[in-house]
Amino acid sequence: MSKIKDPKIEEQMEKDQVESKQLFKVVFENSPSAITVTDSQERIVAWNPMAEKMLGMTRVDLFNQPVSSLYTPQEWKRIRSMNIRHKGMLSNIDTQVICKDGSLLDVSASISVLKDTKGKVIGSIGILYDVTREKLAQHQMRESENKLRIILDNSAAAITMTDEKEQIISWNSFAEKLFGMSAQDLICRPVSSLYPPDEWKAIRSLNIRETGFMHHLETKAMRKDGSIIDVDLSVNVLKDDKGKIVGSVGMLQDITDRKRSNEMILQAKLAAEEANSAKSVFLAKMSHEVRTPMNAIIGMIDMTLDTPLNEEQKDNLRVAKDAADNLLSLINDILDLSRAQAGKVVVEEIEINVPDVVKNVCKGLMVIARNKGVDVVWTIDPGIPRLLTGDPVRLRQVLVNLVNNAIKFTHKG
Repeated sequence: MSKIKDPKIEEQMEKDQVESKQLFKVVFENSPSAITVTDSQERIVAWNPMAEKMLGMTRVDLFNQPVSSLYTPQEWKRIRSMNIRHKGMLSNIDTQVICKDGSLLDVSASISVLKDTKGKVIGSIGILYDVTREKLAQHQMRESENKLRIILDNSAAAITMTDEKEQIISWNSFAEKLFGMSAQDLICRPVSSLYPPDEWKAIRSLNIRETGFMHHLETKAMRKDGSIIDVDLSVNVLKDDKGKIVGSVGMLQDITDRKRSNEMILQAKLAAEEANSAKSVFLAKMSHEVRTPMNAIIGMIDMTLDTPLNEEQKDNLRVAKDAADNLLSLINDILDLSRAQAGKVVVEEIEINVPDVVKNVCKGLMVIARNKGVDVVWTIDPGIPRLLTGDPVRLRQVLVNLVNNAIKFTHKG
């Protein structure tokens, strides 16, 4: 019984077949990947323009050439070992092909075996995708990761990375050293366990997850042996492109020694300030306590000088008075030192009898000069007014120091 053929169906089938061939041709010739077709003897019988471009070959270089010639012997042996003819198809084979100039090109190959209706292999189709850029990018990424790892591992700070559950998933070698922990101790460890409970509570109260970062927080961390160390902590929160928190990076620097040094410096400063304050109090008190009896001594000498005395007695008492005045001046110097340290020195502005001040200073030091065998002689320039305005105590101090040094460094004369 013969089948009745429908002319319309046959016409549509022929039309579909033509369109299918045209579509295949367009795809074949415009594919961004190199496509090669081999026969049952594994010889190249067809290819697309991209194959010529990728391999730098022409029709003469490709036609009827063994497909094995596109690979190095080692790579072809490896590909044949994959038993593709039996499997029928294999995709994403990372390999290399040889270009016409002898250079090697990184490609991802997909191979499909062609069989007839009886299952006999009649050829194959190979699709080669140039992955040079991807390989280069992967290489650069690995290099970047290696450099980053070297930098992190040689950093003098402990660096930890956590996931969205605040569990440690990555760290550098200094983190192991700082906490005295191994990789087994750190992996998936809650980051909160690195801090004393009170410190972790204080850290969480800063709402770092909301602000996104926090730098140079002085806190405390806990080592594996339970010891506590002072650290400088910086945290940066990690988010995905949707703003969801996916983890965080923490950097810790051990500042235990620095804090100990700062505390020692502070204690030393406080001790020095206390000692200085005590010295000032002592000087002020002693200056006052000594000056009171000295004033009494000077007063009694003045009263005695008003009584009937012979010239020798008067001269001796005058020398004693000058010496007492000089000693009182030294006591005042000590009192002024304590006032200077307290910032309370006051310079007076009163009338000064210059000749009297000069005479009293020189006569008061004459005993010291006489004992050394030198003379003290003074004159006052007539052009200097008899009365000036200033601080007689300060003037006396200056003159005492000058004359005293003159006596000290004059050996004769």
